[in-house]
Amino acid sequence: MTLLNHIISIKLKSLIIIALICSSCSHDWLNMQPSDSLPAEGALQTVKDVDYALNGAYNAMLHHYYYGGTMLWIGDVRANDMMSTSIGVRTSNEYRFQSTADNISADLWSQPYVVIKAANSILYQKENIEIKTESEQETLNSYIGEAYALRALALFDLTRLFGKAYKADNGTSLGVPIVTELLNPAEKPGRSSVAECYQQIISDFKEAISLLANEKHNGRITQEAANTLLARVYLYMGEDELAYNIAKSIIDSTEAQLIAYTDYENSWKVGLSSESIFELVSTSENNAGGESMGYVMSPSDGYGAFHLSSSYLSLIKEIDTDIRAQINTDFVLSGRTDAIKDAYLGKYPGKDGSNYVAVNNHIIARLSEVHLIAAEAAFKTNKKQISLEYLNTLVEKRTELVDYYALDDYSLVQIMNERRKELVGEGHNYFDALRDGETLVRDHDNFFGEISEIDFNHNKAILPIPRAELNTNPIAQNPGY
Repeated sequence: MTLLNHIISIKLKSLIIIALICSSCSHDWLNMQPSDSLPAEGALQTVKDVDYALNGAYNAMLHHYYYGGTMLWIGDVRANDMMSTSIGVRTSNEYRFQSTADNISADLWSQPYVVIKAANSILYQKENIEIKTESEQETLNSYIGEAYALRALALFDLTRLFGKAYKADNGTSLGVPIVTELLNPAEKPGRSSVAECYQQIISDFKEAISLLANEKHNGRITQEAANTLLARVYLYMGEDELAYNIAKSIIDSTEAQLIAYTDYENSWKVGLSSESIFELVSTSENNAGGESMGYVMSPSDGYGAFHLSSSYLSLIKEIDTDIRAQINTDFVLSGRTDAIKDAYLGKYPGKDGSNYVAVNNHIIARLSEVHLIAAEAAFKTNKKQISLEYLNTLVEKRTELVDYYALDDYSLVQIMNERRKELVGEGHNYFDALRDGETLVRDHDNFFGEISEIDFNHNKAILPIPRAELNTNPIAQNPGY
């Protein structure tokens, strides 16, 4: 489905209820044609109706072409820590930088706009909700904050997938269409600049933070989560002092705690760990199914389409006691010799005793990333000692080694390597590698891609706009496609 089909208004109440009822792994409700007119007055009438609408938005985020799968693995196979098992598997086009306007799924473009559409539907009618008590008003305010935050996150994801890194040209190049209203069928929104997209993202996150309740709400975005995501956005922009201030504030005030060394492996089997800030909850009834991150990756219970690279394995095995290395599993693929083993990431084993590897929570933000943001942003703003302390705190939790890094030879490379070790499989590595203008050198063994080095100026550094969207809305295609 294309952007225009998704951002035309919803027959709100009935379609939201259908979204909740039909929340199986196929997500067939997403393929229903929406209404051709703006929503009827009163379609959202109560605070509970808004809650239903938000559940529909979160459900859309679990789609396998969003955080249920592709948004996560695309950030790793295009970089240096994951590699496809062979040409032709599900991940090979992205691994080899072979995506075209014709072979890329339109859902990778349109699915975030499903979330944006749901958020806009809520915001369109926020003044019409019946409020009976002060408590209901507070709840509604927080729900409205969630809508702003989800819209910001979806736009951020679209911008980093289809627009150049902000630092490439200070955001002057083309980003994606900014959609903050419900559109009529005839409207064809054009592409805004990357800078304009970032301005909207920041505005929405700030509005969200002003409205969201400062309390834990598992599976939903909170004030702390919105702050974490805003810090991430500032890091991408090079606004390092702002990123540092937010990260420090979160670390100083959060009730979350870094996972204990002995609890690390089990944390991936149960979800909602002590350091969880925002993760989408997947269940046996509601998951991305055979196209989920866990299923696409698993060699024993799924497709075995990608695995950890030799480059990553060399990095993660630098410290013998690193618990992050110990959760991975070696497999010998059919047709390979016993001497050639592929290691598969152990972060998606199927949670809560499930035998189905598709049932895993999908992490969007956790406290370890906040420590890494604080460490990187502090280093870049000449707070080297503070940066070192944040990084060593995290490394101690993962290795049981105190003060592993020393100030006299401390470098940004060490921070970025720890990001690779810590966040592998969570959709960060490719964007991290390119956002500062570094050249990504893909140096792992058994490499069969056509691009071994890439930076943010390469014409394949960003994805092509899908043909289905261009046929409906003739916006400019990205250069090189």
